[in-house]
Amino acid sequence: MSRFLMALALALASLTTSAKDIDGRHAVYGAGAQGCAQWLKVRSQEGSTVKLWIQWLEGYLSAFNVTVGNTYSIIGERGFDEVLDWLDSYCKTNPDHLFVTAVANLTVQLFPERYNLPPDRKGSSWDKWQKGK
Repeated sequence: MSRFLMALALALASLTTSAKDIDGRHAVYGAGAQGCAQWLKVRSQEGSTVKLWIQWLEGYLSAFNVTVGNTYSIIGERGFDEVLDWLDSYCKTNPDHLFVTAVANLTVQLFPERYNLPPDRKGSSWDKWQKGK
């Protein structure tokens, strides 16, 4: 059990340290480079602009699923509306943060409850690994 906890701690620590260049910077493209205050403004208006932001978010979460080991779905059993509500709450509290920072923090929150396998996989391996256990 202690090996599991140590591995989990290392995995979570690696999530909070993002890849950066030698100067501690990295490039962010699209909606992620905008601020949380802008996200809240766009969310209140609906329309095609908010769809672009949501598509950026879907791309980020999909890339997370592809690049982070032992992850099938970072959002697990949550609905996408719950994800959007979490981001709204985070951005209301941190309007000066970049949207990419909000989404990165979202993945840290979701990581312990992620799906490791598709929900339709049954059997001992699913029972053992379901939701990161």
